[in-house]
Amino acid sequence: GDLNLSTASSYVRFINGASFTGANATFANNAHLRWQQTGTLAGKTITMGSGAYIYLEGANRSLTLDATTTVTGDVSIYSDGSAGTTITNQGVLTHNINTTGYLYAESLSNQGTLNVSTGTLYFGYYGDDTTTNAASGVINLTGGNLYVNSPMTNAGQLKLMAGVLYTNNNLTNAIGGFIGGAGTINGDLALAGGTLAPGNSIGTLTFQAGSDFVVSGASTFEVELDATNADKIVFQNPGAVNLGSGLLQLSLNLLSAPTPNASYTLMEITSGGSGISGYLAGMPVSGTGITAYFAGNPYDFHVTYLTNQLLIHAVPEPGTYALMGAGLAALALLRRRRKVS
Repeated sequence: GDLNLSTASSYVRFINGASFTGANATFANNAHLRWQQTGTLAGKTITMGSGAYIYLEGANRSLTLDATTTVTGDVSIYSDGSAGTTITNQGVLTHNINTTGYLYAESLSNQGTLNVSTGTLYFGYYGDDTTTNAASGVINLTGGNLYVNSPMTNAGQLKLMAGVLYTNNNLTNAIGGFIGGAGTINGDLALAGGTLAPGNSIGTLTFQAGSDFVVSGASTFEVELDATNADKIVFQNPGAVNLGSGLLQLSLNLLSAPTPNASYTLMEITSGGSGISGYLAGMPVSGTGITAYFAGNPYDFHVTYLTNQLLIHAVPEPGTYALMGAGLAALALLRRRRKVS
């Protein structure tokens, strides 16, 4: 049947392939499951109270949460630090109470979904742990704090809608990885590949004080813009802000036709720092052009590199220039006729 630890601080020990046949598990505050084996929790709905946890004990223990398993409440699933411990999440973990949760093992792989909406969650713990958000993995931060406490490779989706992501200088975006949203990043971010897409629709992704932003591999900078506004990245008292030598490809997604001569700020250092270095792929100097399309029509933009800003400017369509020229010619003719008369 179901597993119900209804007494605070109670626990059960699973060894030698033990499991439970029911679909549900409920943990009271500080109750816990001591997992001393290798195995899978499949098709389970697990509800965890404040301070409740699942604890891998001993070397070479592993736990897999399959794609039909959900964990809700205080998400704390971690090991005792022994060698060879592995946690793999293929299901949905939702940390949604105002507590501090922990998710780590010597090898931790998120292949499913991790949601954090309030409180604090530590993702990874020891410096020699291997922590991965796999290609199928999705991490949604919609509030609270998410700490990356061991070197982490993101090959999946990391969506920062709100709250603060503390990288502790441990986060690398890999090939295929996606980082986007309108939340806040505290700490360094290394772009070794993948896509960086600030904004939720059109919005701002903020890097807090001291953060280094370094592009070290071919990556994509994905920006949405409309007639007057665009996604942007804001750096507050940053360390290095380095776009690399043509490593960052600018991708423009037009939500409407841009306003001719409009200026869009894509990156900005609002205070401190030593400026923005490097340049976008194929756009080595100010004035270099890029073309984007809306409703099948092409629109041209020119890039401008300033010490503390990266901007693009919408260029009037050739037809606009022709109309301007025709208007000026007509005005000159009118003035000439007036002078003759």
